[in-house]
Amino acid sequence: MYYPGSVHRIDWIFDSPRFTVGGYSSSDIKQGGNGDCWWLAAVATIAHRKDLMDRVCVARDEECGVYGFVFQRDGEWISVVVDDNLYLNEEDFDYYGDVYDSTGKRARRHRKEKQTGSEALYFARCEDQNETWLPLLEKAYAKVHGDYEAISGGWSGEAVEDMTGGVTTTVASNRVLRKDALWKELQSSGDGDFVFAVSAMGTGWDRQKSGLALGHAYSVLQAREEVDEDGNKVRLVQIRNPWGQRSYSGLGEWNGPWADGSSEWTPYWLKKMDHKFGDDGVFWMSYKDMLETFMFLHRTRLFDDRWTIVQQWTSANVSWITGYLQSKFEIVVKKSGLVVIVLTQLDERYFTGLEGEYRYELHFILRAAAEDGSDAASQEHICRVRPIHTWENRSVSCEVELDAGKYFVLPKVTASRRDGSKPVEQVVKEYADQNPQKLRQIGMQYDLAHARGGVPDEDELLISKKEAAKRKKDAMKKKRKEKNRKVLRQAAKAIEKVAVAIQEVTKEEEGAGAKKAEEKKVEGSKSDEAAAKPTAPASTAAAVPASAPAAAPSAPESAKPEPPATASAPPKDAPPPAEKEAEEEKKAEEAVSSSSEGTANVTPTSDDEVRSDAAVDGDTAAETVEEPTVDKEVVEEEEEDESDSDSSDDGVVDDEDTPAAPWNAVVVMGLRVYARDAEVCVKLVETGPPAESNALTVQGQPAGATM
Repeated sequence: MYYPGSVHRIDWIFDSPRFTVGGYSSSDIKQGGNGDCWWLAAVATIAHRKDLMDRVCVARDEECGVYGFVFQRDGEWISVVVDDNLYLNEEDFDYYGDVYDSTGKRARRHRKEKQTGSEALYFARCEDQNETWLPLLEKAYAKVHGDYEAISGGWSGEAVEDMTGGVTTTVASNRVLRKDALWKELQSSGDGDFVFAVSAMGTGWDRQKSGLALGHAYSVLQAREEVDEDGNKVRLVQIRNPWGQRSYSGLGEWNGPWADGSSEWTPYWLKKMDHKFGDDGVFWMSYKDMLETFMFLHRTRLFDDRWTIVQQWTSANVSWITGYLQSKFEIVVKKSGLVVIVLTQLDERYFTGLEGEYRYELHFILRAAAEDGSDAASQEHICRVRPIHTWENRSVSCEVELDAGKYFVLPKVTASRRDGSKPVEQVVKEYADQNPQKLRQIGMQYDLAHARGGVPDEDELLISKKEAAKRKKDAMKKKRKEKNRKVLRQAAKAIEKVAVAIQEVTKEEEGAGAKKAEEKKVEGSKSDEAAAKPTAPASTAAAVPASAPAAAPSAPESAKPEPPATASAPPKDAPPPAEKEAEEEKKAEEAVSSSSEGTANVTPTSDDEVRSDAAVDGDTAAETVEEPTVDKEVVEEEEEDESDSDSSDDGVVDDEDTPAAPWNAVVVMGLRVYARDAEVCVKLVETGPPAESNALTVQGQPAGATM
């Protein structure tokens, strides 16, 4: 948090304000109350280059108090305009209440002593008391990223990239193999193709080393190779602390060999190097001590109009364990020469808070195309690039001499969870309550940035998801309705079969009753004839066959069985199933509702008659009538469809606050290619075969997620 005392315009703060006094200079820079030493160190590396500073400070109207600056963001130049209001350390004279000051003398003295000149500024300031370029440049850099807090903490190489459009390579100083080649590049940092910055890092709780503050950025101003009194070559590097002076405890400058006041500074060397001792943050040290003292060296290559720059952006879903992506970049080089390849992700500093809960690391390999122009896994890798450490992860790059031809860049992205990061929902809620204007600003920056990789808008995703769910629901309803119609048709057919079976049973029972009556009539006539004859002797009576049925008493006419009721059977003029569907469904529903009643109306006469019927015709009694049945599979499918439909209905997102699928696990990355070839081009090659990510080999061994 920052607590400036007041804010005023430049003409109120400075007696004779001037944008520059004697031009831009690294000696002008002094750090203020913000933790942007990394950015100030970067400014100091280019401040002596008027050509570079003029690219950044492009326009101004000091009379109106309007200043225009240009910075590079994600490979493109963007402009920003600021006014001349600056924050001061001290509050106004009457800030805490009305103070009696009839002549205004006390107010003027308060302003003169505490609110006038560069020393009164709260943030960065120039050494000269009337120079204004640095605080205005810092304000513009803070504005384009959101606020001053957004530029607190970072790496000098990234800041140099933002102001020059160059490409930074971070080198671990204890892993430099070609020290002579690096020294030559350091010597050209004055007006050549490179600028350098260094970072002093601790290994634990230590905060200082040999007079230097650790966890701090420093600028490399120049490198010189001179000959001492004995003819020996000495390599010296001039470095500057953006504080511009030592701290109250004397911390901030190197106190080893070649430090101010050290024994190495003989009159010979003071004259030769034109060096003066002073508390200005500038010090010399040997090349060897620089590599041993500073952990990282940030080397930025600069580009002029002779270079052609092309880029291509895309997005990729990142899983927890991943190999090289199947999507890759194709580079076509028409002219042989040096090519600089940069794989980068979005600058999250522009939408601080909405970067998500994941940190991404970029890797890539470069290999030439096969003879047929395709990407073959058997091709030898030209280079394999990965970050030097996990803290600086915006981009990775390589510089390589390439012949004319086609090349492929295969990227790999690894993800890890950020410690202590807030969910996006919480950040949005906090900003919405505390600072809705800031939320709109960073939200717009987020949308603009992610549009590069084709990441769709979250609101559009939510709307499309609702529409898809509604279409699915309508389709399920239609399908369920069709299956209900099928069930009703099957029920109608089953009821028709039942009705036909009942009619057949009735006819058979009527035929059996007529047959019985005929037999009884015949038996009755025989009995009458026997009664009319004289009584036969016992022997004759004994000759009657034992199997002859005994005479049964004739049943009264009223006791004859009546045909069963057939109320459930449809009328003979009922419409066939081939008629209109609506009428068929209606009839089927009526038949289903009346089937149970129709079955109940079929009443047998008596148990004796039923048993008698069974004794006469066992086949008829054994015959059964099938109940109306419905296809079990259809019913089960219908139940499953209903359950699916219910779950689908529950899944429809009606609440606008319900988050969509996690979007912060998507990385937007781009490939930039720099070459002195006007026809160089790059394009994205979409997903290849699934086995591609496993086909990589390094030194003959499979290269997976651990490579």
